[in-house]
This record gives sequence, structure tokens and C-alpha cells, in this order.
Amino acid sequence: MNSTKNTITQRDISRTDVSRRDVSEKHLYQIYQKSNKHLSILGFTLVELIVVITILVILGTIAFLNLGSFSGSARDSARISNLTNLKKWLDIFQIRSGTYPMPEGSVAITASWVTIGNQGFAKEQIESLAKLSPWATKDPVDPTMYPTYTVNLKQDKMQALVFLEDSSTVTAFVPLSSEWEVPWRLPKAVLSGAAGVRQWQGDGLIPTTFASTSSDYSKRFPTTIGDSLGILISNTGSDKGKPAQEIQNIITSGSLDIRRTSDEYKALFSASDFIVGTGTQLQSLQISYVNGAGLNSPSSCPMGFLPVPGNKEFNQPGFCVAKYEMSYNETTLTDVTGGTDWNTRKYNASKTPVSMAGRLPITEITQSWAIKSCQKLWLGYHLITNNEWMTIARNIEANSLNWSNGITGSGYIPNGVSYDANAGCWGVHTKVLYPKIFTWLTWTYLWGATAGEWAGNTICDSKRQLKLSNGQVIWDLAGNIWEHVNKANTMDGSDFYLGQTVIAGCGTPTSWSEWSTCADKSFSSKGNYSSVNGIWQVYYGQGGLDNIFLRGGGLDLADAGIFTLHLGWTILIDNRDIGFRCAR
Repeated sequence: MNSTKNTITQRDISRTDVSRRDVSEKHLYQIYQKSNKHLSILGFTLVELIVVITILVILGTIAFLNLGSFSGSARDSARISNLTNLKKWLDIFQIRSGTYPMPEGSVAITASWVTIGNQGFAKEQIESLAKLSPWATKDPVDPTMYPTYTVNLKQDKMQALVFLEDSSTVTAFVPLSSEWEVPWRLPKAVLSGAAGVRQWQGDGLIPTTFASTSSDYSKRFPTTIGDSLGILISNTGSDKGKPAQEIQNIITSGSLDIRRTSDEYKALFSASDFIVGTGTQLQSLQISYVNGAGLNSPSSCPMGFLPVPGNKEFNQPGFCVAKYEMSYNETTLTDVTGGTDWNTRKYNASKTPVSMAGRLPITEITQSWAIKSCQKLWLGYHLITNNEWMTIARNIEANSLNWSNGITGSGYIPNGVSYDANAGCWGVHTKVLYPKIFTWLTWTYLWGATAGEWAGNTICDSKRQLKLSNGQVIWDLAGNIWEHVNKANTMDGSDFYLGQTVIAGCGTPTSWSEWSTCADKSFSSKGNYSSVNGIWQVYYGQGGLDNIFLRGGGLDLADAGIFTLHLGWTILIDNRDIGFRCAR
């Protein structure tokens, strides 16, 4: 019996396994319930999931945009590197051969049908000449987009432009120096064609006729390198932003006449300096195509001329102007005007004028002959235009060194051949009553001087010099002799007398009017000053038909000043107190 009790049957084992399994399963179920409850407490709600997803999308977008911006900046770096290399090798080419190559697919830039330069592309042929790798000039994104490349008529100045994706890259780009040492020379290219026009042949470059018209410039930012010629980009309609050589009607005609176009263009001197306008507003680009200075002062000027920084208000690039009123390089007193008392020299069509100290000013000359005299000097020389005169006068006005109290707008700017506000040179010498010498000679001969007396007049001489912002000094702009000024602002002198110039709100036709009373301020001071400030007045504000501009005034304080303007004369006037000044 005991053995029976102590015996564990198979059924008992099975029952034990079942009970253990039940306990285990029950335990696992309890654990599952606790875990599930814990998980339900730690889980995300639908709103939380939406917020998380939204944040992830935003972060992804930012990362994508940053990556895109980084890629754009990287491509811009490649563009700038290629542009810099292009300029470097084109400079080497110019040093070796004497000129820059002509652009590919170029159109002529003209002024009244006279070519002043050519604008086109730097493509495969330029790559070959510049010894660049193939495809170096192609845009990394748009393979139809190439650098715009411009040269002036002499092909001794150039400017190139590319379009960037990132505007911040434009301001960061600083062009490298154009000075390169070249130990070897390239044989000169053969010249052919019209006189003065270079056409590259043989191993050189022959301009081709093609242009891309599919490039999209609407989201690009231009930057330039080289001389500041003024690359022309359309500022009108559907062509806005396109370089001139990509505009269909310009391609068809083969040229863009900056004096006669009715479409608005932007002339880019750099990424930040430009002028905008149509026809007559762009004609001053003829100067930048000669000097290559843009709105800055030219780096150098001919002897007797001084550099003047440009003025965007007048669409005026930097230019060179005669330091003195024009004269002949003669010291004898032959051919003088009205005897030696006047100390001026009669105009002589057979002679070439100069800008030189210690010489007698040329007078008795009409504006037409003054234009021709300046053109005799060489290519690019012309009678000073009104925009150039205003650029100089506004520069003088803004320079505190020219004001009697040493502060801009305080006191007066010396006018006439003057020392103080009221008496001019009167009283410099006890026997001097009135200076009548139209010259910059320091030994001026004066009314009232007794025989053998020569008044030094050095005080007056010092005030006949007015300073520009670049430190240059110009003589007799505020009085000495009246000066012919081309109101049409044309480099070739055309249309210099056409039309009736009227200054709005300037009184009756036969009187002097204060500039401060005139509604039109475009011919006067920026500070709205009056004759008390030495700028003087305007005469015949209503103007005559086909009148000309005479500016600066004579010796007398009563009609002289940097903004003096006489509108009462026509093209026939050639008095012995009227001369001229040239510019380039």
C-alpha cells in the first residue's frame, strides 16, 4: 500500500505539467498585459506623429535648399575661376599679338553708324586661342550659355561677363590683376579689311555669325571682369536681361546703335556700376569704349588733360578733360585778338589746339569750328559736352576745399578771376581797377597799370584753380573766357545747336535769373544755391530757337561761375571773349 502511495503515475506528471503550463501562460499573459499597458502609455498620438513628420519635412527642405545653395555657389566658383582664367590668357594673347581677339558671334556697337566696339561671346574659338581646356567657357548648368565678351574698336581693351546663380557670389568676386609676365611673343596676325579694322586670319580668329537665344537669364546675376567698357544688356520687355548679341533684331541687323535705339539698355561697367537709358542717354558710352574707366576716373590721360570721375545722374562715364582752356603752342604775340591788351589768340583753322599753361586762349571761334578743332586732336576727342561740364561742376560743388568757409554749402565758390566775394581782383594792386586778361599767365597785364607795371596777380591765379574729388586741379572753369559747350552731348558734334533749350521757371527771355528760382535743376547745382554762393545764374532762360550753350562766364563776377549758362546766342557767335575746352 505504501508503495502504491509513493508511486508517481504518468497521469500525475501530466497533471503537474499542465498546471505548470497554466501558471506559466497565466504569468506570461500578466506580463503581456503590463507591457501592453506600458507601451500604450509611451506611444505617440496622431497629433504628435503629424507634428514630428512636419518637423522632419521642414528640416529636410532646409537641408535640400542649403545643399542646392551650396551647389549653386560651387558652380559660381567654377564660373568665376573660368572667367578669371579666360581674362588671364586673353591678356597674354593681347601682349603677344598687340590686340585682343574679336568676339565670336559678335554684333557691332555703333554710335550714329560709326563702330566703337564689338560684343559677342567667348566660345570654342576663344578657348582655343586662350589655350583653355575644351568646354571651359560653357556654363555648368546651361550648355547654351557662354560668357559675353566685348572689345573696343582698337581691340586694346576688353570686358567679359558671366551670369551667376547666387547673388552673394557677385559681391565676393574680386578680379585678379591683369598684369602678367610673358617671356615669348606670338607673330602678328594678318590685317585686312577696311582701314583701322582688324580681322584675324590664318591661325587667328574670324568672327562667326551665331548666337544662343535659348538661355534663361531671369534668375541669374551678372558679374564682369576686365576694362569697364559697358557690356550692353536689354532692359526692355521679353528680352530683359539678355546680352545685346542674343536679341533677334540685333542679330539680324548685325549692330546696335546706342545713339539711335529706342529700346532701353543697361550698360554694365561692373556688377554694381551701370547706366540705363535709350539712344541719347547712352551715347556717352563712346567715352568708356575709349577710356575703359566706367564711372571711375580714367587711369591715365593725355598730356594737358586730367581725369574726371563719372556721374551716374548724367549717365556720364569717367573721362579726360583739358586742364586749361584751349590754346596754340605759341609764345609770340602774333595773331592775337584785338591787340595785345586782350591777350587772346585768334582761331586759325590750320593749327591744332593744345591744353598748356602759359599760352594765350583761342577765341573768336564759332561752336562748329570748336567741335572741328577738338576732333583734330585724335580719335575720341570732342568739344566738352554739357553732361561732362555738369559732372565737373557738381564734383567741384561737392568738394569742401572749393568753398570759402571750408564747408560744402558754406560761403561761396570763387567765380570770375576772383579772390573774394565782392571785389574780385580789385584792390590786389593799388592801380589795378579791372582785370581784363583772358589767360592763366601769372604776369597778367591789367587795366590801369602804368607803363612798365606788371601786377603779379598770384592771389587771383590761386583762385582760378578748382579741385576735384580725385585731387586734380582744373583752371578757369568758373570764369576767364566764355566756353562753348555742346548741349546735344554728342561725341561727333552732331545736332549741337538743334532745338530750343528752355529752362523751366527762369524768368523773361532777356534777363538773368537765379538758379534757385528755376524749376529745372538739371543744369545747375545740386544744393540749390544762388549767385551769392558764387555759382551765378542763367541768362535768357526761355532760350532762342537753335541756340547754343555758353558756360563759365568771363572775368567779371557779374556773369561768371561754374554753373553760369547763357542761352541767348546762336551758332554764328564768335566773340573775342569766347573760347573752348576739349575732352576725351
